[in-house]
Amino acid sequence: MSLHFNPDDTVHQGLRTDRANRVRRQFKITFTDTTPAATWAFYGYVTQFSVQGDVDAVVEASVTIEIDGDITEA
Repeated sequence: MSLHFNPDDTVHQGLRTDRANRVRRQFKITFTDTTPAATWAFYGYVTQFSVQGDVDAVVEASVTIEIDGDITEA
């Protein structure tokens, strides 16, 4: 996943901490381009969290999550 990185955001800090400590966490992705919105829930580990950006550009992060178990769709 890609996101606009904010170093003060507690969720972004949590993703980095979870990666460093190899914490298994529950994740939920909501697809808002469907009616009604579709949701996937699953457990996984953050295996990569990298930050990149250019001068005067939005700083982005790339997050990789290794899914551990089944995905529940709703």
